[in-house]
Amino acid sequence: MQAIILAAGQGTRLLPLTKDMPKCLVNVNGKSMLERQLDSLALSKKIKEVIIVIGYKGQMIKEQIGNVYQGMEIKYVENDDYEISNNIYSFYLADQLINDNFILLESDIVFEPELLKDISKFENSALLGKYKPFMNGAAATVKKGMVHDIIMTSHQPKNFKISDKYKTINIYTFTHDFYFKYIRPYLSLHIKTFGATDYYEFVLKTLINIHAEVKANIITKAKWYEIDSKEDLKEAEKMFK
Repeated sequence: MQAIILAAGQGTRLLPLTKDMPKCLVNVNGKSMLERQLDSLALSKKIKEVIIVIGYKGQMIKEQIGNVYQGMEIKYVENDDYEISNNIYSFYLADQLINDNFILLESDIVFEPELLKDISKFENSALLGKYKPFMNGAAATVKKGMVHDIIMTSHQPKNFKISDKYKTINIYTFTHDFYFKYIRPYLSLHIKTFGATDYYEFVLKTLINIHAEVKANIITKAKWYEIDSKEDLKEAEKMFK
């Protein structure tokens, strides 16, 4: 398999930590978020190649990670428009290097390696965790083991009911065929129609709504945490102490 890590963003909510480094290189208990992800991918023993989409201070990532990491080949794609685009565009830019089944990760997720256990068996799936009151971001509904809908933050009402919802962990797995049949054309269409400032989950939501099947891989044991702010960083350091 391949892995695609989206790491182009500026991480403004983590300032001043991100003033002189990209968000993914911020340390969690002494090791950067990106290195933690790469360590977990290496431990899975399923990843032959990692594509990292870089933007803000991307050269620092190249210098720290290099072209080989624990036996995995590292390739870089540069999003020169990171200041005026969102992760949908970073994902779109990785297209030229996708040639196998892959796992897609956002670079600000810290998790235990156990999360990727049996990764090659996931096929087309979204990793989900139970939605908790302190969380924010895209939510998912599940029906008969499949993702039934993705509810973007902008579509969530003020008194959004979370008891029956799951949080998207922002880790997905897709087969090569699924990507080229569904994701690739809809990514291109969405960007041409609405621009490059959306999240790629808008595309996944559309695909699911037209009955493309994405399995709900609900994580109940392995720890994970999304780091967007300094408060998130503190909580993650407690969790992964």
